[in-house]
Amino acid sequence: MENHNKMKLWEDLSQEEKDSYYYNENNTLSRLAPLLKANPVFSEINMDEHFKRIVTLATDETLYKKIQEGKAKKWYYSSWNKTEVEVFYDAYFDNLLLSIDHTQELACLSAEGEIRANGDKQEYIKYLEGELKNRQALTIRRYKQLGIEWYQKGMPDIDRKSVLFGLFDIDNLEQFRCFVSDLMFIKRVKDLIEKVRCPLIEEGVIQTYCEDNKKRDKAKEEKIENDIVTWFYKCFASYIEKPHITYLEEILLCFLKTGVVPENISEIHMDERIKRGDIYSFMWYVWHLWNNRSNRITREQCALFLLKVFPKLCCYWNKGGNRYTPLEITTIKKHLKADEGKFIKLPKQFK
Repeated sequence: MENHNKMKLWEDLSQEEKDSYYYNENNTLSRLAPLLKANPVFSEINMDEHFKRIVTLATDETLYKKIQEGKAKKWYYSSWNKTEVEVFYDAYFDNLLLSIDHTQELACLSAEGEIRANGDKQEYIKYLEGELKNRQALTIRRYKQLGIEWYQKGMPDIDRKSVLFGLFDIDNLEQFRCFVSDLMFIKRVKDLIEKVRCPLIEEGVIQTYCEDNKKRDKAKEEKIENDIVTWFYKCFASYIEKPHITYLEEILLCFLKTGVVPENISEIHMDERIKRGDIYSFMWYVWHLWNNRSNRITREQCALFLLKVFPKLCCYWNKGGNRYTPLEITTIKKHLKADEGKFIKLPKQFK
């Protein structure tokens, strides 16, 4: 999240930071004069008057500045690359959830349901399910195209953050904030329904069970990361010097967690004894270990990572072009499973 500190909302920028994204007003106005003089419709008498009206319109406080700021804001956000948007979204989404509170609205809904059900648990659940469907339908109707796309993705809940990223529009943060707020309420209603359906299970037992599961999952994921780091140093400790090996470790873990291979990644230099087959064996086992987690990565992503980090190993001599040519992603993927390494071999239990 360190990069998030470098990325601000347009509204949080200082005027000095905003200025670089605005068009030059003087240049814009100076271009109007020759255009007007070239227009034969206007006489010499009314030309100056017409020019004044255009300049007045262009410099109007309520119109011109609003248009210019809109253009500058759009340019500002469009200057971010995909990875920066993902980093910003990750922090923005988490902060958004922390700022939304539907406790009062949910309490009112629950109270109305209890009055209507008159003590009948099944009727109470039926009422809540009806309100849930109504809110889902309202969400589709309220957000138009965004609501349609949400439905087409299977109406994902707020816990599917990666899926909701496909609906994120950085140019329309207010709409996305309201949309996430509605999804939060929908999730709270679903949770309430499930809670009513399990009245015989003590809430404390449920909480303990959930906490135990979270601890168990966290311990499992930490073990997987530790196994990967152990494998990493077992493979490369003798062939890559510091600080290069530290850099490689950090970008590998970052890649595994995000699935994103940065465009500006640096090539890793290592002992010439390490060949292409060695990095294939290394990456295949990393892929195998990591995919025991919930957030999996594909072999295509692994192949792209190798191509970016070890470009000199992932290429061949093109006689016709008299130059080195990068291997195709499909070619690298095809060879990942093969245990071809001379210095890095797959663990015996994995063969």
